[in-house]
Amino acid sequence: MSEGDYPTRNVSSRRRFERLPLTRCSIEIVRFVFFGMKEKVMPFKATGVDLSEVGMQLALPEKLPIGDKLLIRATIDVFKDTIEGECVVVWCASNARVAGEFLAGVEWTALSDGHYGKIQQIRKAMRSREFQQMLQTKHRMKKEKSDGMDELEYKPPTPY
Repeated sequence: MSEGDYPTRNVSSRRRFERLPLTRCSIEIVRFVFFGMKEKVMPFKATGVDLSEVGMQLALPEKLPIGDKLLIRATIDVFKDTIEGECVVVWCASNARVAGEFLAGVEWTALSDGHYGKIQQIRKAMRSREFQQMLQTKHRMKKEKSDGMDELEYKPPTPY
């Protein structure tokens, strides 16, 4: 076999589903933990990092065990919409960029009625040219601001 006969492998091809980055996505998580014979509900908050067809990546204040079942309500401010469903923790590791923060991948096990369709609509909108331009405009505006304020205003691109 010659050198050219081997298939080239793209590093990103390991992913089964495309991940789209989330901006301003707050997550309310309900974790069910068993203490002896009683089940205790432990709510806490997280931030959405990205969204795929089958799950999400979350930034968390604590490490979660793989296999933990969670009830999630994700509020995506940009779209003024929520996604609710049950999921399971697939992986969890400390965030190398932020001390004391953990990143976790969760996979949907059950979504509320119509929420799978919402995910598809949100992902389609996130891929749109208009949405990408809006993100670029916000990024440019943030760099231009001199007062250090985090609040960003949306300015549509000016036609030439």
